[in-house]
Amino acid sequence: KKDNLRVITPNASLFMHLHFLTKAATKVGNLFDSKFLLLQAGNDLVCSNDAMDKFFEDSLSSDKTKKTYPGVYHDLFIEDEIGLIVDDISEWIVKRT
Repeated sequence: KKDNLRVITPNASLFMHLHFLTKAATKVGNLFDSKFLLLQAGNDLVCSNDAMDKFFEDSLSSDKTKKTYPGVYHDLFIEDEIGLIVDDISEWIVKRT
């Protein structure tokens, strides 16, 4: 969805940083062994879902959870599904406390 309050204008530098961060993230998943919740926007045009999937699969964590929200774009917290997203986060935290 279009966020009328967005103040950042994407430029080449931002995209280059995102590209290099994505490449780095796909290479370090096998070093990551902490518990984590990965929230994934199904229609994300900023973050590579393939790279996120690779990070998730490569992670050594024995306690990892992935939630994907179809039809949702990059900024999960401005989407209509915010209630479901917050419920998923809360449930994940409560199960671990």
